[in-house]
Amino acid sequence: MGPCGDAPECGAWRESFRIGDDLIDGQHQTFFRMVAEAQERADRGGVEVVGRSLNFLASYAVLHFRDEERLMAACHYPGLAEHQRAHQAFVVQVAALLKTFETAPSQVTAQEVLPMIRDWLVFHILGMDKQFEPWVERMGKP
Repeated sequence: MGPCGDAPECGAWRESFRIGDDLIDGQHQTFFRMVAEAQERADRGGVEVVGRSLNFLASYAVLHFRDEERLMAACHYPGLAEHQRAHQAFVVQVAALLKTFETAPSQVTAQEVLPMIRDWLVFHILGMDKQFEPWVERMGKP
């Protein structure tokens, strides 16, 4: 069980997740929307959900991480290297899940993957992304 237990609202975007950059906040919202939509399809018995979710996540995460890391560099955020390592670890984890899914789809289920993605998002946004929020705020002020 993840940081929110079985609370359905945990998988939803919350204003407390904002870091103050419209692009990054919008991308975070897209991640949460993707997880919620995938969960709805999985609940209706959609077996293609895992593959679609992992493929989307693999490609969208690379785009998002690039944008987020560029923002951190522009803000002169001192935790950039640590953040890059966390992003890379997630990309590797998703790639491994995708490889397993492609060779043995029954070993990777929506019940495992979707909560893992949701939990990672919550932990990452609240635990790491929120740490650079003050740098984003300072950058936006003249």
